[in-house]
Amino acid sequence: MSLSFYTLLSKTDYDNLVFRMLQDFEGVKPDVYADSSFLATIGIGFEIAANARFILEGMGYTNSAKFTLLIAALTTAGNALYSSAAAAQAAINRAVNSVLGTNYGSGGGNFGYSNNAYNTSGSSATADTQMRKTFHLIEGTYETRLDGWLGKPTPTQQNAALPQLPYSTERAALLSPTYNNLIGFNGNGTVKSPALRNAIVTDDRAEAWYQIRYYSNGNNLPGIARRRYEESQIFGLFSNPANPSLAETVQAYQMLTAHRVSIEAYDKLYGYKIPTQYGLAGQAYGNVTIPHVQTLSEAFQARSTPAAPIDGAVKVLMDAINSTYGPLLSGFESLTPLDGLSNSTDIYLNPGRLNSLYSVSSSYSYDLNASASSGNDLLIASTGSTERRILGQGGQAINCVTHYGEI
Repeated sequence: MSLSFYTLLSKTDYDNLVFRMLQDFEGVKPDVYADSSFLATIGIGFEIAANARFILEGMGYTNSAKFTLLIAALTTAGNALYSSAAAAQAAINRAVNSVLGTNYGSGGGNFGYSNNAYNTSGSSATADTQMRKTFHLIEGTYETRLDGWLGKPTPTQQNAALPQLPYSTERAALLSPTYNNLIGFNGNGTVKSPALRNAIVTDDRAEAWYQIRYYSNGNNLPGIARRRYEESQIFGLFSNPANPSLAETVQAYQMLTAHRVSIEAYDKLYGYKIPTQYGLAGQAYGNVTIPHVQTLSEAFQARSTPAAPIDGAVKVLMDAINSTYGPLLSGFESLTPLDGLSNSTDIYLNPGRLNSLYSVSSSYSYDLNASASSGNDLLIASTGSTERRILGQGGQAINCVTHYGEI
């Protein structure tokens, strides 16, 4: 495991953050419902068949002499498919009734959190308390799956030592898609989301951020898009957004150049979801306060006001160029959106990256193409590469530009 930047959390703060994330992402439903796969589900996305023991333990049914029979009954009922919440709830009611001889669903309410015969802490146990206990019983399964995914590159290395990803916002952001079945192993032993995994183990934070935000919505669902925007923000494009390092800044702009077409197309479809925040922004966990989800432009630069000098990653990059090559870009750092470089994303940096599983097209080592953009753009060869052609507005080619230094 080589990701070297963490926003560390205590175990308690980490658990509280993950639980709150899943509450917001999955929704909180004390009663039984049918999920998108028509499986009986309860709580914060707990599939009943897979988690019958933990659901019952969370509710306090371990006090029942018929605990084992209840597990079997719920598992059997939960394995069926249901067309509606009412059908799923009725089937689970019947399963519990058959074991306990209770009367769920007929004047006695439905089987669900805070509505059961054996409350965890007596009659005062709330649905939230019981769901939280179930979650903590289930959480270890997903933590183990995440560690295995990070530490076993191929099926032939199943006994490889597992690296540790500390309790952190990064880990929380990865546990959420693990819970969503995006991280782990396929039935044939291959890893799920291989590009995301490779980006993390090769310390390519920017590529990992891209994979979470833009490339983890296989069914192209608006609700999943909203969730992935939030997860990527918690993961972080930079380890310290207020003071990005030059290495992370270069990495981020290389990622943007390599994926610009797909990023812009995705944001056109789902970018309207960015302002529709979950209830996480402003929430504090230890020394970490969860930020609002940023637009692409905001992620690369910060402005206290629309007319303020550019800041953040774009300033880090320009300061480095000015420092290394003299007044090449003199004045850029004070420009406003009304003139000069109008947007922090109007920078094209050769994406000839070495670490990411994502294969950069060979054309990128020759062309920096800003022909589809409007306004002023900055095109940077970078890392000793020779740009054979640079395409500006209107597709006009600028003659060969050779850059021998490094950014």
